[in-house]
Amino acid sequence: MLTVSELDKAIASLVDPFGEKLVPSVVAPVPDGLDGKVLGLLDNTKWNADLLLRTLGEELKNRTGIGEIRFYRKDTWGRPAPAELCDRIVAECDLVVTASGD
Repeated sequence: MLTVSELDKAIASLVDPFGEKLVPSVVAPVPDGLDGKVLGLLDNTKWNADLLLRTLGEELKNRTGIGEIRFYRKDTWGRPAPAELCDRIVAECDLVVTASGD
């Protein structure tokens, strides 16, 4: 019989909740302010993610000097955003927020 610790290890080796990591993570520099910045909102297609992001976008627009908000959507929640979409977001936005709904 497996102990709880052994069971946890066995489950963790079978189900990786982090998915496939295609590129190393890089922390972007924090902007000096939001005045005139273009904010990208990336919807991962999970239920209510779009509602959460649109509400956040409206609040940020009302409370800060954000110049423009652009919305993007992944093809599916189960895979990373395609490189082409990421490149487009980087080219068009000063900062981006993504969220998972449910």
